[in-house]
Amino acid sequence: GTKDFWGLCFSLAGLLFFIAPFLFNITHLSKNPDWVQAFAYAAAARDSMLRFHQFPLWSNLFCGGYPLVANPYDFSLSLFFPVVLVAGEIAGVKLAILFLWLSGFFGMFYLTRNVLNYNLGGALFSSLVFALCSWWAAEARSGNFTKFYFCLLPIVLGFFIKTGDDRRFLAGSAVVLAAMLFQAGFVYFVTLLLLFLYSFTELFRARPKFSDRTKYFQRFFAVTLFSLLLAAPRVLPAVELLQSSLSKPHDRIQKDY
Repeated sequence: GTKDFWGLCFSLAGLLFFIAPFLFNITHLSKNPDWVQAFAYAAAARDSMLRFHQFPLWSNLFCGGYPLVANPYDFSLSLFFPVVLVAGEIAGVKLAILFLWLSGFFGMFYLTRNVLNYNLGGALFSSLVFALCSWWAAEARSGNFTKFYFCLLPIVLGFFIKTGDDRRFLAGSAVVLAAMLFQAGFVYFVTLLLLFLYSFTELFRARPKFSDRTKYFQRFFAVTLFSLLLAAPRVLPAVELLQSSLSKPHDRIQKDY
């Protein structure tokens, strides 16, 4: 409604004011090692596409030759690769963080307002508390780019809860989970753990049929399988690289990766 719209606008203005310092000098190259690493992976993928006109399956810029597509931090299969291609590796990564940050705000509003049926004040308060958490600012300063994928957690949880009434939300949950897995495997597995715990708590809710209490477990396994299938272009090369590393323990470079 109108109240929701204006409430979101005013809250969003406050959030953008909070984020604004991060966007100053958007093309500034930080000396932080984690930031440099994120920019380097983005630059390698971008250079392969724009300079050599080929998809970055392999890069000669890392370790004298490295299967870039198998690296979990690679940008080539990321949701934000088009942004990196257009804006550049530095501005592109920072704009990706901005998008994830805003997704966390709107995702929390969707979860609380549309799924959990909070009133407007409660939904806006929850959204601002989540988005203005100092942990995000600390991660932005330290360069832990992939941890910003935790901003997608409210959207995943909202879609997953909705699957109890509408199976069409299974696809939405799986797509967002796959987006995590393409570049933030750690976040993906933590999110799966939280969805599993939610499914477990549903076993103890008072429902007339046992099948109604276990339906979220069925949804959980379906979403997990679907997300793994969607992210197979990342998962399969990563598994192959891991097997190669384990089979050659004397190769220090491969072992480290």
